[in-house]
Amino acid sequence: MNWKRAYSALLTQLDGLRPDLSSRELLVVLQSWLQRQLAVFSSALQEDYGLRSYSSLDLARYPIDGSSLNAAEEVRQLRLVPPGSVDGLAMRVRDIFWSGLTIESGSECRRFKDSELRILMEEGTQQLVRACDVCLWAETRNGEHWQPGGRLVPPTIEQLELWAIADGGKPA
Repeated sequence: MNWKRAYSALLTQLDGLRPDLSSRELLVVLQSWLQRQLAVFSSALQEDYGLRSYSSLDLARYPIDGSSLNAAEEVRQLRLVPPGSVDGLAMRVRDIFWSGLTIESGSECRRFKDSELRILMEEGTQQLVRACDVCLWAETRNGEHWQPGGRLVPPTIEQLELWAIADGGKPA
């Protein structure tokens, strides 16, 4: 199946959803679609955009309900602005998952004041890192510039609880 048919299948699946669907419901539908359509994306695209990982995540472990993902707006954008390539489709899928799996910290970026830092976790060390999606600034929990040692990933609810952070990104 080519990527345009896969995109069309996604739109068809979205057409059957309630207009007021939750962020969690959107990610469940998107993940189900991705599992069926993963072969449309080359191994390189699957790796570059984390699609293989997103297709197999246990979504119940992530703070989706506290995320900034606006499901209705994402569905509207998917319908309104079709991707121009398979890369564009991969990027859109990745971006929706990223918005839905991460939560904002309540802290503004030092460099880009209109952007709120997201709470992430450094793989391997499980260190809390706050990072800007716009300018790529990242800092440790105590505000020091983060020195990359591992890949940044969305933390699970369990990890956020260990850090004493509530679903909305604020300390509990």
